[in-house]
Amino acid sequence: MAAYISDRKYLGKEKIVVAMDIGTTQSADRNTFTAAVAYAHLYPQALPQVSLVTQWPQQAIASGSAKIPTLVLYQNGEYVTCGQEAVKKMEDDMENTYSVAKWFKLHLHPETIKASRGPNSPPPLQIPDLPSGIDKERVYIDVIKYLFINTKRHFVEKTPGGVAIWDRLRSSMEFIFAIPNGWDSKQQNFLRQAAIAAGLVSSSDAAMQINFVSEGEASVHFALAYGSTKAWLEDGMEFAVVDAGGSTVDSTLYTCASMSPELELKEVRQSECVQAGGVSVDDSMKRILKERLSGSNFDDDESIQSIISAFELKTKRLFTGSGDSNETFGGKRDNDKSRGIIQGKIVLNQDEIASSFNDAILAITHSINTLLQGRTIRFLILVGGFGESPYLKSKLSEIVRSKGATIVTAEQPTKKAAAEGALIWYVQKYVKARAVRATFGTNPLMLYDPSIHSERSRLAYEDREGTKVVSDSFQMWVQKGTVLDDSFSFVREYYKVLPAWWKWVVATFLTFTEVEIYMWEGEGDHPTWAKNEDGEDTCHGQPPLAPATGSSRLPNWESD
Repeated sequence: MAAYISDRKYLGKEKIVVAMDIGTTQSADRNTFTAAVAYAHLYPQALPQVSLVTQWPQQAIASGSAKIPTLVLYQNGEYVTCGQEAVKKMEDDMENTYSVAKWFKLHLHPETIKASRGPNSPPPLQIPDLPSGIDKERVYIDVIKYLFINTKRHFVEKTPGGVAIWDRLRSSMEFIFAIPNGWDSKQQNFLRQAAIAAGLVSSSDAAMQINFVSEGEASVHFALAYGSTKAWLEDGMEFAVVDAGGSTVDSTLYTCASMSPELELKEVRQSECVQAGGVSVDDSMKRILKERLSGSNFDDDESIQSIISAFELKTKRLFTGSGDSNETFGGKRDNDKSRGIIQGKIVLNQDEIASSFNDAILAITHSINTLLQGRTIRFLILVGGFGESPYLKSKLSEIVRSKGATIVTAEQPTKKAAAEGALIWYVQKYVKARAVRATFGTNPLMLYDPSIHSERSRLAYEDREGTKVVSDSFQMWVQKGTVLDDSFSFVREYYKVLPAWWKWVVATFLTFTEVEIYMWEGEGDHPTWAKNEDGEDTCHGQPPLAPATGSSRLPNWESD
């Protein structure tokens, strides 16, 4: 299904670009997340068109859904299948011979996301364990393989001459992963390695052929492509984008730097990411049900999960803030009037339903208030599957109205915003500047400064020139929260001291040298040391200072 069509011609080399969004929107099928894939065949001088994969195995053809459940099925430690196929096999499995991996995206969330839910945070989400003997690396590899195999099938079936085009462009194919705002280089490297292991690219080409875009940035491209932005967006205006998905809610503040000749956006400050997506509502409802049904015949995981699945399918999506709801989860013989259960139906009252949203709404409110502190906006764009909840939208509208702003939405269903938006991002690149989410630097040999390095004075020494130096000190390059343009580059001269006999070796063979890059995600002043006295990557305080993924290649060093 062709979706977005760009308004400007593509000027690069012919290529296929595939965007994957793994687990950001919730599905009614067994209370899990979903995945979506978009692709574009980019051809010189043609208008780029984005297509969504809308036909998946065991999915009703008439549904044309661009999403599949991110369930991964295993049997005796061996991969079986994914998506709707997994749902079908589980439904037919009378002997419970399968084990399932679900909600696995939550296993990747860094502590900074889990800890960002604001004051009086609710209990942490209860994340299901992965099947015995299966780690998250294995799950992601299997999911990526499944998505890619079916993307190829869809492409060759829907594109004239698709087999020949796919084979011709396969080696140069590029991939985009839409990731939460709060993911950093560690999570990016995890996905990169999983993509390599899944056969998408070789390790030598991964840096050039794998791209990452935040869900917030993908969503703003989607919203601008499908929303009526020309009616309200103007030069100099600040506006916010909130992508409320299944696991996280990503909030970003932009300013419109220019409307003409091309639209240009810049991040105003560091974006927010909070683990308060739609799954938080289900988790809260589970706690409510466990308390209500404690000691009854329905106080078991299967019964409670059946109620939650019914709740997610209907009530959670339609609740406006008033009215009770009947959830069908059993048969006519399932009765317990004292618990409100009659003939397999349970009545959830208005207060219980509203209460299940409270934890998520409080966390999202805290996140938005943090983002908008000291700023004035007129509009907030709300996207994402959870963002389509009438109750969530009404509550966020109250918050936004108190700040003199209005909520606007895209004119298309936004559950596919991240996958399609990632492709639109690749084509349009509206955002020209972003706020750095961590402080970056390295650990060169530093001149000893007693006002800074006194705690390791005994480790300082004189180099061959008689200068007192100290090792493992952290030297900052870029500070967290700094807004950097796309064209930004950092240049600093370094020298490496080598024995005189190395001169010939250096001059003959050495053209580049790698150095470790360290990042600090904490607030305030960065740590003094990149390593502890034993040479381990650590620091005084939390979170730890750790090597960022990858390294910086520096030109040939001068030798001594």
